[in-house]
Order: sequence, then structure tokens, then C-alpha cells
Amino acid sequence: MRCPACKTKAEASAAECSKCRLDLRWSVQSPDGQLRGPYTLAELQGHAALGEVQPWTWVQSKYGDVIQFRQLEAGIAAASPAAPLPGAPTPGNWARAAGVTAAVGFGVMGLVGMVVWLAVAVPAMNHSQKAASDVGCLKDASLLVEALHKYAADHDGKLPDAQTWREAVKPYLPGDKIPACGEVQAVGAGYELCPDLSGAELWGAEDRPLLWDAGWLSGRPGPHKGCYTVAFTGGATMWLPPEG
Repeated sequence: MRCPACKTKAEASAAECSKCRLDLRWSVQSPDGQLRGPYTLAELQGHAALGEVQPWTWVQSKYGDVIQFRQLEAGIAAASPAAPLPGAPTPGNWARAAGVTAAVGFGVMGLVGMVVWLAVAVPAMNHSQKAASDVGCLKDASLLVEALHKYAADHDGKLPDAQTWREAVKPYLPGDKIPACGEVQAVGAGYELCPDLSGAELWGAEDRPLLWDAGWLSGRPGPHKGCYTVAFTGGATMWLPPEG
């Protein structure tokens, strides 16, 4: 190794330069943040052999120079004892660096916690939204039955045609809008009027299914826990398993 001040060659075991008497020993920061040493280069190499000092470990001279151990071994040192390497940590900012590391650690822990929370909360929110959608479908079906009753009252007690009933009841609905089950509408369908009641008398007949989610007669599981929304001529709405 060479003295960083006068460039005089020195042994790795030397504690000071034989020419300018510069102290050639270096201190090492321990895991608890304290400086250990000072050590000669030979002593540091001994600690490195035991795995106590790593190539990237920062060492500090008596004069405030800070350098990585691998640079020290390679003979690279500060230009002068008074000027630490640019960007190199000093004892003061080592503590700040430790604080930043802790902050990053807490940030990672917070992120992991957020991921766990989302894994639990998102399914719960989806379940709540699905339940609200199910209840909304029952209300929509009741609204349609009410509109059909109003239509019949204006048309000699008769129901509209099963093919054109949607247009026929629009004037009896808020905003002239036909509600539809969101779960069924997603596949391009809505409610169907019972074909057997097309143009039939509404009152006086037995209470029977009047309209239902499209697909109820298909035999396939429905959108509401396997069931379909079915509304009766008397005004009742409920979920029933598929028919057919």
C-alpha cells in the first residue's frame, strides 16, 4: 500500500507512514453504529477473512476520510486527508442512512399490509356489491309488474303483447326506461313476459308467473345464486330455480 499523502510505500501492517508520519489506520462501523478500531490494513484483511468486513464496508481514517474497504485494498484513497470522497457517507450521515433504511423497511411492511388488506377487502366489497345487485333486481321486477298493472288499467284490463310489451309499458316507468337485471343484461338479455299471457286479461286469473329473467326456462343456473328473478301477476317477486 502507499501513503495517501506522500505516496510513500508502506507495509499493510504499518500503523503510520515512515516518511510523513500520517496515521494509516482505519476504523470500521459496527452493526450498532459505533466505530471500531482503528486497525491497520493487515488487521482489516484479517477481519475480512473471517467475514467480519465485506468489500463494500465503509472504513474511516483518523482524519475523516471515508472509503470502501475494497478501494482501500486496491490502493485508492482520498486526495487529501481533509476531503472525504464525494458522495461517501460520513459518520453523521451514516445515522441518517440508517433512518432512511428503517423508513424504507416500514414502507415495505406497509405495502405488504395493504396487499393483504386488499386480498381480504376486495372479495368482501364484491360480495356486498353482488348482494346489492340481487336486491335491486327484485325491486326492478316489482316496478315492471306495477307498470304492467297500470297498462292493463288503461287497456280494458288486458296485458300488452309479449313481443312488444317493453315499448308498451315505457310510459308507465320512471324516465321511460326499462330496467334490466345487470347480471343477465351483461350477456345481452333482460326480462321476458310470459308468452301465455300475451294480450290476456290480467285480473281474475290465478296468480302465476308474469315475467322473469331471460333464461329462466333454459334449465341453466341463473345469475342469483343459481336462481332467476320471477315476478307474479299478483305483484310478488322472488328467486326461483331454473325451469325446463
